[in-house]
Amino acid sequence: MFRAYTTVTKNAVMSSFTYRAHFLFQILGSLVGIVILWYLWHSVYQGSGQTTLRGMTFEQTFLYVSLGTALFVLMRTWAEWFINGQIRSGDIVVHFFRPYDHMAWTFSENLGQVIGNLITITVPSLAVIFLVFQMPWPDAWHLLLAVPAVIQAFLLSFMIDYFIGITAFWTQSIWGISAGKDVIVLLLSGAMVPLPWFPDAVRDVLLWLPFASLYNTPLSLFAGAPLDLITVLGRLGLQTVWLVIILFGVRAYFGLASRKLTVAGG
Repeated sequence: MFRAYTTVTKNAVMSSFTYRAHFLFQILGSLVGIVILWYLWHSVYQGSGQTTLRGMTFEQTFLYVSLGTALFVLMRTWAEWFINGQIRSGDIVVHFFRPYDHMAWTFSENLGQVIGNLITITVPSLAVIFLVFQMPWPDAWHLLLAVPAVIQAFLLSFMIDYFIGITAFWTQSIWGISAGKDVIVLLLSGAMVPLPWFPDAVRDVLLWLPFASLYNTPLSLFAGAPLDLITVLGRLGLQTVWLVIILFGVRAYFGLASRKLTVAGG
């Protein structure tokens, strides 16, 4: 069964390179966004006349938001649209009769797409950030701890998207729900505006929500934010707790939704 999952991932990676114009425009869009962010935050710091705002230097803030752009490509799994398409076409019925776990199969396919995006979009974006804008590399210990933070953030993002996709068992369409989820995640996770820039009371609440584990936790490490080891380990532990909670929630939700299955088509 493991070989079947790896084959799905490999095929998804290959398919991500099929439409060259598509990922070329994605690369261009990502690079343009990074340039805009540089000028935007440079103007903010230059206008303030200060080198540090909300405890972050310009380099740390720019690294945070620009890496958020690169990381967004990895966090966007499209699992909800994958499931929605299966339900609308009727193909979801076939998956109930195959000897594999639907969630694991979906994850394998999404993982392949993410690996393709990593190669074609994220790596070029990182090259621009660190080579063109000459941003400082994170400290070794920040970089080391950022790796599990990114992995757990991706797993969280996948399960949230999968949860949204399951909703299509009832609605048959998740466009509005998915769009609303994207807005909530981008706003409350720190992907658009670093969480340190929020009012202290708001920030302290947001840090406990799963959205902060998606972006703020890995981005703070990559940007070299001043975090002590106890704080970092606490945030990594909180990521793990949310992973377990959401995993059980998704499993229960899928079991309930599969009893309500109605499909149009096949």
